[in-house]
Amino acid sequence: MNNPIIGLIVIINYALAGQAIAAEEWQASALSRETINKVQSETVEYHRCLGGEISQMRNTQLDSRDATSLILKKCENKLIPIKETFLSENVEVATVNRFLMRKRHQAVRKVLQAMMFAQSQRTP
Repeated sequence: MNNPIIGLIVIINYALAGQAIAAEEWQASALSRETINKVQSETVEYHRCLGGEISQMRNTQLDSRDATSLILKKCENKLIPIKETFLSENVEVATVNRFLMRKRHQAVRKVLQAMMFAQSQRTP
């Protein structure tokens, strides 16, 4: 790097890259603490519903996948308040849908695991 122009170009590129990285840094949530607490309590209600349905369906003779599907359908309405809370705070619809999809996927894994365990306990 004997050429000073090339050295200057490299330095400018590093400086611009540093500015771009600084602009992409993580920002704290714009949601109020009250909203976050409300979403958390609504999420707890969803998990309570799942737990209650799991305990009721634990001794049924249904296949674990069918039981999981039934449980998730019964508790789906518990996700509506979460969506409404986010939408009332003007959160983008795509972001809300992504959040709810993540909650559903986590619930599927949790419920299916519990139902498979219950099914394994029933079979000799």
